[in-house]
Amino acid sequence: MSIYALEQSKELKKRGEELGRKELAERVLFCVNKMLKDVHYQGVIEFVGRMKAIGQACNSDIYWKEKVNSGFGKEIDDLLSLSKTKEQYYYGYRGKL
Repeated sequence: MSIYALEQSKELKKRGEELGRKELAERVLFCVNKMLKDVHYQGVIEFVGRMKAIGQACNSDIYWKEKVNSGFGKEIDDLLSLSKTKEQYYYGYRGKL
């Protein structure tokens, strides 16, 4: 991880502490609603970037961090199951990211 990325992560964590659980959750809802107003591939992927930033801000709170990591793990499982046969998924690829 670069020095810039570490500084950015530190700033996002600090901002997450300032905002707290409720405001972070409200920010997610704001971004979801904004994305849904004009749905297209580029906008959806931009939304992912916004969620990445909010996810890093959630590192300030142990419970929210657990929830982010849980969702991340579930999406890894889903993505792998989409791209691999069940046999490859269960016996060759799961958990190797």
